[in-house]
Amino acid sequence: MSRHGSPDWITSSIESIFRDIDRSLTAAGASAGLRGVRPMGAFPCSLVASIQCRQCGGALAIAVGAELTANELGVRRGRLCCTSCGDSTNVSAGIVLSGAGEGDLALHDESRHEQQLRDARARSTTGDADDPRWNSEYQLMEILSALAALDIHPGDAILELGCGDGRYTTRLAPRCASLLAIDLSLESLAVLDRRLRGAGNVGLVHADVTTLRVPSRRFDVVYSTLTSNLPTREHRQAMYRVAADALRSDGRFVFSAHHQGIMQWLSGESKSGRYAQGHIYRYNFALRECVNEVRPYFASVRAWPIQIRVPFAKRIGLPTVELSRRLERVPVVNRLGDLILCVAQAPLAAG
Repeated sequence: MSRHGSPDWITSSIESIFRDIDRSLTAAGASAGLRGVRPMGAFPCSLVASIQCRQCGGALAIAVGAELTANELGVRRGRLCCTSCGDSTNVSAGIVLSGAGEGDLALHDESRHEQQLRDARARSTTGDADDPRWNSEYQLMEILSALAALDIHPGDAILELGCGDGRYTTRLAPRCASLLAIDLSLESLAVLDRRLRGAGNVGLVHADVTTLRVPSRRFDVVYSTLTSNLPTREHRQAMYRVAADALRSDGRFVFSAHHQGIMQWLSGESKSGRYAQGHIYRYNFALRECVNEVRPYFASVRAWPIQIRVPFAKRIGLPTVELSRRLERVPVVNRLGDLILCVAQAPLAAG
């Protein structure tokens, strides 16, 4: 029996009906032309319901006086007001400014350091072209595996935790109905807005992913490449809770993390600390450790190494991207992978 006294199958059926209606409306909005019609520098009005008040978790509404786009599909600047406590969240240049973590889980110094570095890097980025490095063979070893695991459908609502300047966002946006992209680097979000070229199904939010508030059971997919960059287990657990609560019962949380594999062991790379390229903190997971850390929040967890570099493969002309994909499921050999890809499903209520 459900907590309301109804048989579980009835409760499940009702939830399924409302979920299908929600997805249908979202997909209908996308097919009606919401993609591509929002000018740059505007937050889609249709996605305001996908974020909550940072103080009390109440619903937000567009405040009187907010500047909208000419077609009234996006908010350029103004305030989103909580319908419960009255607290307001600012919108500037189409980015919702929800802010950094406060209270018991304040923003860690390493995260502040990363934010400053990435802001500085983004300020030096000009134009709206995608970073050419995103299409390198090494990057594609990761990206193609992640996209396959995400298994995006046209009606999906996606929450991306740690979107950066859009390495995945620009690829995910054309595949889904809606995408809420979160990052702590405001300058990176500004670059991403230019790269999206006004995609009407993407909303950008400046926030700390560990203290983010979104409606429960709102999203079909949560994705993150940020896990290894969160500097403490407590911060990572907070993100897992956000993901588990945000997902629908049949949703999936997909994330990548740095792997403490054979190559890292041979090179003497430390398990945690700032890595030389980028000078940003990262934590290297053992495969079982990664699974065990997220398991308290999901009933089903799978993980495997990806981005597998085979010594001398490129030098002798082997197709490195295809080779990496094929070796992901080969025991022992896959421990050469630089990353771990984890898929967590069936979010637990306690998460």
